[in-house]
Amino acid sequence: MREDAGRILCRRGRAAIHLGRVSCAARRRSGFTLLEIMVTTAIFSVLLTLGVSNYVRARSTAQTRACVKQIRTLQAAKQQYAMLHGLPASAAPTLADLVGAGLLRTEPACPAGFAYTPGTLNDEPTCASGLPGHTFDGP
Repeated sequence: MREDAGRILCRRGRAAIHLGRVSCAARRRSGFTLLEIMVTTAIFSVLLTLGVSNYVRARSTAQTRACVKQIRTLQAAKQQYAMLHGLPASAAPTLADLVGAGLLRTEPACPAGFAYTPGTLNDEPTCASGLPGHTFDGP
């Protein structure tokens, strides 16, 4: 450390107090550098991107599973309605018929916001969304 014209100069970042004068460490400004802020922002952006994409994927998967469950329930209600009323395989009960018979509480709707078409007893119920996975997949 050397003294030039009444001020202290720092060497290698070391701080010292010389006769009541301000040290080199005290002269430094406190706060974050632009680089630190940019790195923090980049890390936050990456984490946010991963979190949002996982949320969207999980929401889509949950909607698909709920839709398939409702289609299965609709198929079971159609079969029960046919047995209760002795209908032939070509009969096509409506959603109102199934709700009126007490086999469904309310008319089901796809979680993605679309309606179902029950179809005939031989056909499987369908979802109007046309989204992948929104189909009947078994008995």
